[in-house]
Amino acid sequence: MAPAATPLPRATLAVILCIQIGEALNGCVLFPFIVFMMRDAGISERNLGWWSGLVGASFFLGQVVSSYHWGRLADRYGCKPCIVFSCVAAGLSSGAFGFA
Repeated sequence: MAPAATPLPRATLAVILCIQIGEALNGCVLFPFIVFMMRDAGISERNLGWWSGLVGASFFLGQVVSSYHWGRLADRYGCKPCIVFSCVAAGLSSGAFGFA
């Protein structure tokens, strides 16, 4: 007799899917506004593209640098508290960006 199939954890996968979509949106929400923000900051038209790219890439560079620290914290305190804290922090920072 074949062993019973392990059911797919659909609720857990749905939560992970929402987190991944939210992370992708956080990474892309800046790009429609960055040129105008750099222009308002006084960046010249000649250097506008370079500074916009640098600021846009800094979000992803920050993710690369902080991923090792998040992994260490997840090993020490568990994955769930780190995921909950990072989701709350991402939501608060997105809200702060929206009100800026």
